[in-house]
Amino acid sequence: MGLMLYPEFQKEVPGLKENSTGEFLIRVVELLDEIAEELSLTPLGSFDRYSGYTDYAEELALSGGNPDDVEPPDFERWFVASEGVETVEGLRTYLIEHKERAATIARRAFADEEAIEGVLYELEDLAQQLQAAAEHQIKFHLTVPW
Repeated sequence: MGLMLYPEFQKEVPGLKENSTGEFLIRVVELLDEIAEELSLTPLGSFDRYSGYTDYAEELALSGGNPDDVEPPDFERWFVASEGVETVEGLRTYLIEHKERAATIARRAFADEEAIEGVLYELEDLAQQLQAAAEHQIKFHLTVPW
């Protein structure tokens, strides 16, 4: 199993159904963040688990992926799920409406235009999970397990 990007919730979300692993999203998160910024949406990377998480992930990658070699960030951050829904739904809608850009993203990240379907599926699944959390006023963050 490769890297994944998925939500964690402050507490159990009643009736939550998880259908995807985030294996597609982790490979395009930086490209999606560029689009989010263009659309004045909060980038997915801003919903990361830790303050300073991007630096931590970079250091971890440089260390060969050994968490014992890198000092983790100090505290977890939590976000209102409805804010995540807005970003995820906005990104998904954009990719559906801008097929050429979506194809370019898929070619850059996967060398396969058809892979955008996996990205769209994971965005839809993430939106549904965040919507369920928002209905119960449960906060979330995105995480990358190592």
